[in-house]
Amino acid sequence: MPAGTVGSAEQARLIDFLNDGKALYMEGADLLKDLQGTALSAFIGCEYGDDGLDYGNVYSVFGTAGSEWEDYAFTYTSYGKADYSLDIMKEGAAVLLFRDQNDQGRVSMWQAPSGYRVISSTLVFGALKDGDGSNTKANLLQRYLSHLLASTDVGEEPASPRPERFTLYQNYPNPFNASTILEFYLPAAADVSVDIYDCLGRSVLNPLADYLPRGSHRLTLSSDRLASGRYLCRVRSGGDSGTVLMTVVK
Repeated sequence: MPAGTVGSAEQARLIDFLNDGKALYMEGADLLKDLQGTALSAFIGCEYGDDGLDYGNVYSVFGTAGSEWEDYAFTYTSYGKADYSLDIMKEGAAVLLFRDQNDQGRVSMWQAPSGYRVISSTLVFGALKDGDGSNTKANLLQRYLSHLLASTDVGEEPASPRPERFTLYQNYPNPFNASTILEFYLPAAADVSVDIYDCLGRSVLNPLADYLPRGSHRLTLSSDRLASGRYLCRVRSGGDSGTVLMTVVK
């Protein structure tokens, strides 16, 4: 969502969108500042803290130390001044992903108890400058998508006790070379379709289309017909569906 004023009608639609378990990426210091104190602000999981100090321009940003983001480091090429910093609103769920050279929070992620996820950023994504190794905007975008798509119907590992609703788990290993395993749970027998899409949204593979019984299922996906790259794997079962982001490395 780009910067700009969000009216009450748009806020209501976004709240309904999030209440349906969807994910949202919000970018722009002015936008997020304007939303403070509004109905939508309670769904963002972060708020701005302005201590009155002038920190100047943002020149570099770093993943939060001790987190899974700590290996990221970017030079920031925007000439715009970042006047606000992100503070945690709901401790224990919202986390700061990136800080600037003055240790001011710039990007946060909030995972609500109901399952929806929001990434809020004061940074202009396009102003990040690619660095060495994995410090690229492409890799960062993949990480953002992986977290946003891992919504209420996507788990990190098979749950115990057995879930009561449709559940899709992240494939493992990921990234993978020759093959990866996809697991999901069906609360009732249903027609199931597994489709793999490339980064342009084109369907490239349909490894499963079958009627399956209730219970846990494991599917081995081969990379024989896939080139190196990132893919979305979507599993549909009746009115339920789930998506995971997969990476093939050859």
